[in-house]
Amino acid sequence: MLFFDGLSHCGAHKMNNTIARAMIAKRMGLKHVVTATGAGQHGVATAAACAKLGLECTVFMAGSIDMEKQSSNLLLMKLLGAQVYPRLDVKIL
Repeated sequence: MLFFDGLSHCGAHKMNNTIARAMIAKRMGLKHVVTATGAGQHGVATAAACAKLGLECTVFMAGSIDMEKQSSNLLLMKLLGAQVYPRLDVKIL
């Protein structure tokens, strides 16, 4: 059997990792997953996994400039139900 991650709509191997983590979160009774992403592939994969499993998703993306450059990934995350924020807006409590 041949398995080619490059044809995945969610960013190659990233979906393999995020679906497992989202399943663990759901099994633990968690309702919300928070993650960070650079160009957005990890954010898209996490948003897709959360959408499939009925979990809320928040993604912090690397700055507003990257968000503009990666507008297609940003749109996809939002279409999958994720709330997306630039990492520059994060405040340490």
